[in-house]
Amino acid sequence: MSLPLVLATIAMLAVSYAAVYYGTTEQTVRVSINGQALGVVAEQAEAEVMVEAALALYGEGLGFPALTKDEISYENLRIPISERVPLTQEKVTAAITPYVAGYALAVGEQVLVRVASLEVLDEVLQAYMEHYTQPGGQKTIESVDIQDSYTKLALDLSPPEVMSKDEALDRLLMGTTSVVRHTVQAGESLWIIARKNDVLVEDILAANEGLTVDSMIHPGQELNLNEDHPSLTVVARGVSVAEEVIPYTVVTREDNSVNPGASVIRQAGVTGRKNVTYSFVEKNGRTIEKEVVEETVVSEPVDQIVARGPAIIAVSVVASRGSGNVSGIGWPLSGNITSYFGGGRRHTGIDIDGYTGQPFYAAGAGTVSSAGWMGTYGYCILVDHGDGVTTRYAHASQLLVKAGDKVTKGQNIGLVGSTGRSTGSHLHFEIIINGNAVNPLNYL
Repeated sequence: MSLPLVLATIAMLAVSYAAVYYGTTEQTVRVSINGQALGVVAEQAEAEVMVEAALALYGEGLGFPALTKDEISYENLRIPISERVPLTQEKVTAAITPYVAGYALAVGEQVLVRVASLEVLDEVLQAYMEHYTQPGGQKTIESVDIQDSYTKLALDLSPPEVMSKDEALDRLLMGTTSVVRHTVQAGESLWIIARKNDVLVEDILAANEGLTVDSMIHPGQELNLNEDHPSLTVVARGVSVAEEVIPYTVVTREDNSVNPGASVIRQAGVTGRKNVTYSFVEKNGRTIEKEVVEETVVSEPVDQIVARGPAIIAVSVVASRGSGNVSGIGWPLSGNITSYFGGGRRHTGIDIDGYTGQPFYAAGAGTVSSAGWMGTYGYCILVDHGDGVTTRYAHASQLLVKAGDKVTKGQNIGLVGSTGRSTGSHLHFEIIINGNAVNPLNYL
């Protein structure tokens, strides 16, 4: 065969091979993530769109796409059409490892919250401080600080770890709770224990299985108390202005024209008003320091003038004796307790704060066994409830019952005052069982 003919044959074969090759293969871009081949696409841009879509999906709810540190490679190659494995969105999404360049708030080794950015973290801390300071009205905050040492950590977070601003704030406000043991002391009731530990009686009941409001507690008994701990301690300093009452003075004058043992108000007392400016320090909304900076009197008080008839000896009937079963005793007056039972001066009752002329009420049904002037008790009433139980109401400004009267629970029997040995208007209240004073708070 001549050389020209050989060359022509070779050329024809080459053309035929090329036709077959290009007819059975295609130009593609193979996409791999972290060394794992996932499939091919016609153009690299197609794969890049899929990656962006996956990151947008992982960032859904955050308001911005997630990031990834995955190694994504694009390789141009021609492959047989029969071996073509198309790249899909599902494959890309499953292969991507997303993250968020976020921030965490930590106290010591404990991470409290994780958020999407430093800006969000600062907003959470600001909202946390404002929750406890709440300026406005007559209250001015001069400085706010977080007392605890904390750290803002830049962290790569998985999208599920990232909290919204509201979620992070709620988590901080929740704080933590620990259980402490309280040993009941003599004279304590559930109400007193709750007051001393700044919790509710309901909280004590919830922390002690089987305990109810009717349960009797005894000295030496141990109770669980839930103790709340804030995530961070906010210290606020500032000033506040409050309008306060200036109590009036009760001036009592003997007057023979008034019936013995009785009293008549000749001039009604009028409370004064004053504006008081305080400087204060608060921790998580609770005042721990308070000092008067300035007082401005708005109106002066007017004395109450009381004409009192000649003193008489209280008429009494013999109090009952019995089992001492106390039930159904209620509060004679609504107010703060200013002095508790017992203590160094062996206080025989409780003192309930009130203002002169305020009504007080029989703590239970019974018979008035004594009503009149009783030395250091001032104007005083004793009510016999039967079965050896008696209640005493002292320092009254006026008595509305007399010995022998039958009274019902809640009946107005007198008016609060400051007679006898007293430093201010209040009601001294006692419960006496068979002649012995007991702690009223164990029975109210």
